Amino acid sequence: MRKEVHKAINQTAKQVRIQASRALRKELAVPSNILKKAIKSRREASVDSLRATILLLYGYPIPLKYFGAKKVNTRKGGVSFRIDPKVKFRNRMRDLFIVDKYKGHVFKRAGKGRGPIVRMNGPAPGDRYEAAGIPALAERVAREELPKQIQRRIRFLILKSQGKLRGNQPQD
Repeated sequence: MRKEVHKAINQTAKQVRIQASRALRKELAVPSNILKKAIKSRREASVDSLRATILLLYGYPIPLKYFGAKKVNTRKGGVSFRIDPKVKFRNRMRDLFIVDKYKGHVFKRAGKGRGPIVRMNGPAPGDRYEAAGIPALAERVAREELPKQIQRRIRFLILKSQGKLRGNQPQD
């Protein structure tokens, strides 16, 4: 039975990561694969240890490139991007530019003239955890999902023992 419980715990941890990523996407207009890097499953449950750990990493500031940065075609130039998906308008900054040579990242000149350039970043995912309510959401999803997953594993064992499963089933 411990074998089935550890599988249920790992599946619950996976669902918590998915739901946390979806909630964070409502706060930041970034692709989900970028946000999933900030929500890690550090330790999975095993038969010996029925405990899984999910870390909400503070993360790194996300480059403006991932916020849908586009060149503004006006006389003054610049770059537009949207950080918050709830806000309909895009932020515009005149002194920024996109360099295709550097994977399309957004830069700004550090000095005058043709001085050094600095890559521009948006907020880190950790800045928005509390605003998105991620800690409370993760706990709620874990409480709701674990009984469902355990029930699912029990139903699987019953059907397996009765021989009612069709097709090739993994030999657990």
